[in-house]
Amino acid sequence: MIDFREATSRAAAYRSNEFQREVGEILQRGRRDIRLFVDALLKADRVPVVAAAPQQDAAVATEAARILSAVASRQTKASSVVRVTTRILLMPHRCDVVDRQREAPAAPAPKRRGPFEDDLAEALRTTWEASEGMGAGLPYPPNVTVTWNDGGTVLYGRIQDIRSKTTALYSNAAIPAGLDGTWDYVRTDAVGGTVFSALSLLGFAECVRDAVRADGDDDDGGPA
Repeated sequence: MIDFREATSRAAAYRSNEFQREVGEILQRGRRDIRLFVDALLKADRVPVVAAAPQQDAAVATEAARILSAVASRQTKASSVVRVTTRILLMPHRCDVVDRQREAPAAPAPKRRGPFEDDLAEALRTTWEASEGMGAGLPYPPNVTVTWNDGGTVLYGRIQDIRSKTTALYSNAAIPAGLDGTWDYVRTDAVGGTVFSALSLLGFAECVRDAVRADGDDDDGGPA
């Protein structure tokens, strides 16, 4: 288990120039954009997540999911960042889309808890733990997509698990599932959004982990 810093120290780390620059490079966003997203979440008390010591790893994973979802929101005003990010995080799991055409044997699909926030946080936590050598095998981060329809009234989230050949679909609108709870394909009315590749998810998960781990360097990254 990784030992993470207390909530106040994590907040300082997220405010640091170094963290915001590194996240921007990994996710291919400008540092000013990352500063806007992080500052909006901090001022709204969405990060850090205050938790007891044994639950710090879960708290950090939730913070990572919230920061990533804020980036996915692509908003330009702090108030909109918080509002849209909250809508993204609250999307419930609707169904699984299974790629039955792939020849590679499928691994068991990850357990879906929903809402989107919980499953994204779990995916990020699993990724950094695997890269830390805390689990069996290599890290297999998912591809993650957040999209919306024309007008932004309906949101969609996808977490594509590479090993299981399964894409979990989330939305604030009802999507009926097939008889077995899955679809081979789901068409949506999405017209725009944000895509995070598995490689960028790996880099982002490790960046958050390293920025707030207690056994890192002594620089807690003072405010920018």
